[in-house]
Amino acid sequence: AGPQYKAIGTVKEIMVGIMAPASNSLFGAAAELPTKDEDWLTVEHNTLLVAEMPNLLMLPGRTNTDPRWRMWVQRLRTNSEAALKAVKSRNGDMISAAGDKVYETCEGCHMIFLPENQQKK
Repeated sequence: AGPQYKAIGTVKEIMVGIMAPASNSLFGAAAELPTKDEDWLTVEHNTLLVAEMPNLLMLPGRTNTDPRWRMWVQRLRTNSEAALKAVKSRNGDMISAAGDKVYETCEGCHMIFLPENQQKK
């Protein structure tokens, strides 16, 4: 038998520990483009983490049975892949537009699934 997938952190832990800092790097680049190659590489690596988040969110133990969960995860996949492509192009307008879409995706999902927002419904 091959390796088994096992979720180590909770959704909250990977959001706080991986997604937030990685996406902040993307959003920061959209606000002010890096000027050094090593800074571009850092943004690219962080955006790759954002693009890998949908895989982490769909592991058994993290996935949600609400069908909207899959829709939002797929939207994150699509928009974060576009953001990675934009970062690799080093095109400020593309990075800004792609970063906005990632941000809007995060906010839309949080309105439904973030526990604080669920209590407001």
